[in-house]
Amino acid sequence: MAHLQPADAYDISGISTLRQYLAEAAAHQLAADLELQYDAHGPRATETVRRLDAPQPVDRATWEPGGLLDAWIFNKRDREWIGRVRHVDGTISWLRSAELRIHKTPSG
Repeated sequence: MAHLQPADAYDISGISTLRQYLAEAAAHQLAADLELQYDAHGPRATETVRRLDAPQPVDRATWEPGGLLDAWIFNKRDREWIGRVRHVDGTISWLRSAELRIHKTPSG
């Protein structure tokens, strides 16, 4: 019978942490997908949702990296578009259109 060495125990712990992270990322993705489909009153009208064919790199209005914009929803109450932005770490934010800028690679 093989015995676990301390390094093996560390690897197992890392796998558990990875599984937890992946499960959390999947939950965020599911929540973001449902947000595109439904609002507080039920299914969203199709004219209030726009999906981008290819995610677009964006920055925040403060010129810090924003992430990849992949969809828009129209907020009827505030009469503005809200963008779904996926960050490098996999988290998702919903940002007002006024807060987003198309990412431009510095030339030089």
